[in-house]
This record gives sequence, structure tokens and C-alpha cells, in this order.
Amino acid sequence: MNWLEEVKRVINGISSGKEEELRAAIRELKCTPLQIGPHVTEPKDLPYGRNVIHRTDQVEAIVIYLPPLQSTFIHDHGKSVGCAYIVQGTMVNTIYKPNDRGKAEFLYEYRLNAGECFYAGPGQVHAMRNPSNKPLITFHLYSPPLQKANRYEAEWVLDFVI
Repeated sequence: MNWLEEVKRVINGISSGKEEELRAAIRELKCTPLQIGPHVTEPKDLPYGRNVIHRTDQVEAIVIYLPPLQSTFIHDHGKSVGCAYIVQGTMVNTIYKPNDRGKAEFLYEYRLNAGECFYAGPGQVHAMRNPSNKPLITFHLYSPPLQKANRYEAEWVLDFVI
């Protein structure tokens, strides 16, 4: 069985779409750069490549390619939750909170390396950034499949007065 068939088999078996089940599915798939390579797409209309490789009524699997020194827009996942695995490279995940003006205020950020996984819970607003000169490739599972994600602009706060 090839890797894409394995992805379909594992995803078709997901019933709840909860964090533990998404993490278990990612662990079972054992994503490697060799397996995921044929599913990596170059950026087109976005600053990153995005390829939906399988979708059911319950779960969607996406491969993201962030070129060196690029980042995603600040966004949420609508009504979906997500779990992502760093297949290759290093990623900085920046977490924001929406304010009463609809802008995103910085909360904190953390670094993830190849082999690590992270979970984006309900309502989480974040941006993924590739801080290195090497490509970043990630594998994502969303439940339910993404439908209406929202984009945010950053709220810049001056911390000094002239």
C-alpha cells in the first residue's frame, strides 16, 4: 500500500475528530519527507504551498510547504480544530488573541522542530513562520474539514510615547 492509500485508510477510520484521535492518526502515518514529497506544492496565490490530499465528511488532510523565511497569514480555523506534524524544518508558531477591534494581538510564540506535533484548538488564532533558510513542510489534519477560516491583521501597539 502506498502512503496516500495509507492516509486515506487512517483518515477514513477517524470517528470523533478529537485531539487524541488526530494525534494518534498522525503518529500512525509516520510522515517522512520521502513519503510526503510528491504531495508538496509550490506557492501559487498564497505565500506558501497548500495541498489537500484527502477529505472526508469528518477530516481533511493537508500538506503545507513554507519556503525559507516565509509565513502564513494570521488566521483561525473557523469551526475546525487541527493537529499538525513538522515533517521537515523548523517552525515558529505565533499565537494571537482577537481584540474588540477585530485585530490580532500577540500573545506568545514557540518553536517546533521536525518530528514534533502541535494542536490548534477551537478558536485559536495563529500564524506559522519558517525562520530558516531551509524549506518547512508540515502535515495537517482538520476536523471537521476547513470551511470558513478567518484572516486577521496584527494590532501593532506602540510601547513608547514621543
